[in-house]
Amino acid sequence: MFKNIISIIFVIGLMGCSTTQIKNKISNVIDEHVYSNSPEQSTVDLSNQYKVLKSIPFGENSVIDERVKTECKNLGNQLSSNIVENAPKFDIKMTQVLERPVSTGVFVDVYFVNIYTRGNAFIGHRKSTAIKADLYLNNKLLSSKSIARNSNGGFFGSFKSSCSVLERTVDALGSDIAKWLSTQDTKVKASS
Repeated sequence: MFKNIISIIFVIGLMGCSTTQIKNKISNVIDEHVYSNSPEQSTVDLSNQYKVLKSIPFGENSVIDERVKTECKNLGNQLSSNIVENAPKFDIKMTQVLERPVSTGVFVDVYFVNIYTRGNAFIGHRKSTAIKADLYLNNKLLSSKSIARNSNGGFFGSFKSSCSVLERTVDALGSDIAKWLSTQDTKVKASS
């Protein structure tokens, strides 16, 4: 009889411990759920996951001089490379992709809108390059920016080709885009 009473007390004690442990686990699960859904915990910073096309294309309705299309074929690659090279100066990590991504993340859709080329080395250069950049987060448009740069060739401009002068504008635009991206908020709710 005494053994039965001790066994019952022991079983009740174990049940009491188990109930307490279960209550603690439930409490922990509830706490984790509440804290994981708080605004501080549920945002994901995607600022180190930017993507840009390896070669920046001409926009659909762009106004591009035919001579630029045939003679200055490297402008798209150069602009993309300049954006990637300038991004770390603004604490941004940028990678190049071959085609527009359809997955989650941050994508910078940059395209040429207008390239104006007049003049030459003998009479002086008058060049202008205009681009537009659309910033997408998880395939949703966050913001857009249009930027243009002009150049007359700079120092020794009279010794430079038209493509060389346009490349100067593209170099400046790469820095402009990286600087603009550093002002954009790419933090999103993890659940969205």
